[in-house]
Amino acid sequence: MRLRAAIVGGGALVLGGLALWLIIATSLRPIGHLAAAVQGVAEGNTTIDAHTQAASARRDQIGVLARAVSAMQNVVGRAR
Repeated sequence: MRLRAAIVGGGALVLGGLALWLIIATSLRPIGHLAAAVQGVAEGNTTIDAHTQAASARRDQIGVLARAVSAMQNVVGRAR
């Protein structure tokens, strides 16, 4: 009985770890890249990086943010 509980518990930990990794890989990293791009615009950098371009193809809120960051970079670049 203890062995079975240990196996089930271990499996749950592995699945939880995989779910956490998936959330980080698909959501938090792109947000970090977009935050860096916005910081770059604030410092005068108007080049669009590959992470922002890749994120702008997404069809979720991260894609909306990426497209807004790209537009902001274009506007700031034209104003210079």
